[in-house]
Amino acid sequence: SASLVTVFLASLVLAGGLLARAGGAEQGSPPADSAARPGERAGDQARSKARVERRDKVGIGSNVTVGPEETVEGDVVCIGARALVEGTVQGDVVVIAGSLELKGHAAGDVVGIASRMKLEEGAEVRGDLVNVGGHLDRTGAEVRGQVFNVGLPAIGWKSLSFLPWLPLGFFGWLFFWGKILDLVLFVVGLVVLVVLVPERVVRIGEETPVRFVQGFFVGILGYLALIAALVLVCITIVGIPIVLFAFTVLKWLGLAGIFHYIGRRLGRAMGRDLTPLGAALMGFLPFAVLYFFPWAGWATWLALKITAVGLVLLTRAGRPAQPPLPATPQASASSPA
Repeated sequence: SASLVTVFLASLVLAGGLLARAGGAEQGSPPADSAARPGERAGDQARSKARVERRDKVGIGSNVTVGPEETVEGDVVCIGARALVEGTVQGDVVVIAGSLELKGHAAGDVVGIASRMKLEEGAEVRGDLVNVGGHLDRTGAEVRGQVFNVGLPAIGWKSLSFLPWLPLGFFGWLFFWGKILDLVLFVVGLVVLVVLVPERVVRIGEETPVRFVQGFFVGILGYLALIAALVLVCITIVGIPIVLFAFTVLKWLGLAGIFHYIGRRLGRAMGRDLTPLGAALMGFLPFAVLYFFPWAGWATWLALKITAVGLVLLTRAGRPAQPPLPATPQASASSPA
């Protein structure tokens, strides 16, 4: 019991750390480069601060604006609001359930999930452009990477009759959109995790080909530990959703690592070295299609989820491996005179 509690306390710490990092990015201090130099005038200080912003710019329910003379050294993340980028973003631009108007330059990927994205003429995206479940207008914009445009058209239940699990008409249509919603929620979590902790995702991806089988069996133990933890916290109703949320975050982190490994291999096969976010999305797409087919697809996803939990436990949630300590030379015994 003590070991199970330890595992899930670590899960809660990681989940809380991810949320704290997202909130802390909004309140981060400007980099040291923006500090005033001796003798610099107040007007020059203001213009210098306007040119270089803090590492990340995050807006949750609030608009995010990058001005024409502004440079954001990190990522721009906007959830449930409007993002306007007229300057330069050195990292990725991610908009979830909102809108994006890009007039400037993005050195990384530009990702929109259930959002309306408009790229004005003269805008530049050096990475990949990804649209999932939204509207994309990129007339006149330059995209150097690949474009993934997966919209959600109006689909009636009769047009889905080719799927093998839709013999029930309207109920099959509801089932279809339930799976769509499940995938959209996972993509949101995937993007947030890759943006917030890319080094952990890459670390798990590096361990995937080496410890995949071992991760599957450890993942089974992880699911058994989840059941035991739910039994332990069933006395407090509040504890059950907390444990489930922490377990889901860790499972999605492991899946992000697996998809990153697969996407990176696919990208190299096409002669491209994808960014962590582009690789994770590339690896996810084939399994997103497989998710709609019974038995084989569902069994594949179940195996992936179990292995993802195991890889997270084996890699301590993607923490970098500690270098071995140097061996201390043993003192040689002095021979008697």
